[in-house]
Amino acid sequence: MPLNESQIFWRNIEKVKDNQLLDDAQFAKELQMDLKDYLKIRGSTSLLPLDVAFVFAEKFNFHFEDLFKKDFKLKAGSETTALLDRYTHASYSQTKPIMSIMHYLEQVRGPRAKVNVLRKFQLSEEFLLNDKHKANIFLVSDIATYIQSTFKFSDNDFVLMGQTTPFVTDNHFLKSRLTGHTSVQKMFTYFFDECTHLFDQNCDYSLEVLNRDYAIIAAIPKQAVMEELNVQPHQFGSSPSSLSRAGIISSMTMFQYNINAPVTKISSMYHGDKYDRYLLDLTVFRKSRANLTLVQ
Repeated sequence: MPLNESQIFWRNIEKVKDNQLLDDAQFAKELQMDLKDYLKIRGSTSLLPLDVAFVFAEKFNFHFEDLFKKDFKLKAGSETTALLDRYTHASYSQTKPIMSIMHYLEQVRGPRAKVNVLRKFQLSEEFLLNDKHKANIFLVSDIATYIQSTFKFSDNDFVLMGQTTPFVTDNHFLKSRLTGHTSVQKMFTYFFDECTHLFDQNCDYSLEVLNRDYAIIAAIPKQAVMEELNVQPHQFGSSPSSLSRAGIISSMTMFQYNINAPVTKISSMYHGDKYDRYLLDLTVFRKSRANLTLVQ
């Protein structure tokens, strides 16, 4: 009779416990669990709680989903510093923006959640922060989709993820270019004319509308990239990663004004539109101009 999910899970747990030469009491301690609670769960058809599974995965160096594999194998502890094959072709994205996602995840779900995602995708923080490393758009979209599914994040969570960009990595490059402008409109004009192509080669960005009250930005997938990836617009990235992009765009005002531009996604490739479009509310910069502090 084939094993069910719970049986596979506990069989693999036992493999790890035996490999570490631990008895039940020692193993429960490793999991930061009370022995009685551990034995009660093990004796039932239940699985370990998610937070305990994260402790387990972090301590023994694998992703907790591995525990549901029939061919589960123990592995030595080492950081993977190369991308999976899926992410290596048409690699026009920098990996640094993923650290904004990781930073937000760690803030709201704790460090074990971040470790879980890094191990799921066989990544290290050092790899992501290296300017020389690039990936294709699948990496950030897969990570964002996985986080949405696993942690039940809302659309606003992904916007907030993108808005951590000015605070997560060294952004002297952007700060030096996005401060000193005489209006927020001029700042955005400069940003989309001079900056976006330097860190995102997947999309062409354009300011469709720009006035005193609002801006509408289009993010149009490059045809050559779609052909190289062999995808249609609705397969180009994902809705969660597109919302993260909205947050990144809205956070560019933070460098000069110490405030994010309120942003709304008004068109979506993932709902039948040709490309994504974002609406930025600029009235806050006009109505509150006297109260805004310029970053020196």
